[in-house]
Order: sequence, then C-alpha cells, then structure tokens
Amino acid sequence: GGGGGRGTKYSYKVFFLVRSHRDWSCKMNVVTLTI
Repeated sequence: GGGGGRGTKYSYKVFFLVRSHRDWSCKMNVVTLTI
C-alpha cells in the first residue's frame, strides 16, 4: 500500500473459503485483484 490519487491502481486481497470434496474442512484461498 501507499499514497494514491485518482487513476491509481489499488490491490485488493480477496479471501474466500472453498469446501474440499474429500474433507469437511474448508481451505482458505487468496486472490489478489488489481483494479
């Protein structure tokens, strides 16, 4: 992160849980989105 202004690209980290097919536990995946 850092200072920014209009027209600056921001990086967002999206955390979401994905259920495993062979296990009841959920795994956390991280996706970085650059807008």
